[in-house]
Amino acid sequence: MNAKALCAITIVGMVAVPVSSAAEREKFHHRIYGDGVGAELVSVDTSTCTAGVETRVVVNANQGESVENGYHLEGDYVSVLAVVFDRCKNVELLSVFGSGPAGDFQLNPNLKSASLRTSLTGIDSSNNSVDITVDLVWNGAGRADRTSDQVRSRFGVYTYISNANGAIRDASAGGSVVIGALDVTPLPSTTGFIETDSTRSLTIYR
Repeated sequence: MNAKALCAITIVGMVAVPVSSAAEREKFHHRIYGDGVGAELVSVDTSTCTAGVETRVVVNANQGESVENGYHLEGDYVSVLAVVFDRCKNVELLSVFGSGPAGDFQLNPNLKSASLRTSLTGIDSSNNSVDITVDLVWNGAGRADRTSDQVRSRFGVYTYISNANGAIRDASAGGSVVIGALDVTPLPSTTGFIETDSTRSLTIYR
C-alpha cells in the first residue's frame, strides 16, 4: 500500500458491534483543514509461527481546524489506531484506538520534516482505557507533487474512505508508539506523508 492508502483515523468511542449490512455499521466522519502528517507502521513477528503475528499502527496528526461528527475542533489533533493479529490462529490479540490534543507537534512548512510527541488515552475492544505514548519523526522523500488522493481500504474490521486535496509529500516516519507498556512500532513506517494547505475528508465504518 502506498502513501495514498494512508488516512487520518480518529475513532475514540467506537466499539465492535456485530453487523449484517453496511447500513447497520457504526459510522464516523472527520474533516480536516490545514497541515498534517500520517504514517502506517507494519511489522510481522515469525518467532512463534511461520505466518507470524502482524502489528499495524496508523498515526495521524493535523494543525488547524477539524470537524468531528459535526463538532468543530480547534488546534493540533492526533489519532492512533493499533491492531495486533495472530495470523496462525486467525485471532485479533489487540485493538486500540484513541484521539486527542497533539501535544508537541512540529511541521516544517516546506514539508521536509515533522515531529510528534504526545500522550493520550485510547480505548481497547473491551472498552478499557489504555495509555498511548507517541514519539515519531517524519522525513520527506521525493517531491511535494501530489495535489489530491482518493482511497477506499479495509483495515481489520474497519473500512475507511479518504479524499484529500493540497500539497502532499511522501515521507517516512520512525520512532515509537507505546500502547500500555508495549512498543508496537519496532520498524520504520511502510508508508507516510506530510501535507500542507489541505482538506482531508474521512469516513470510517466498523
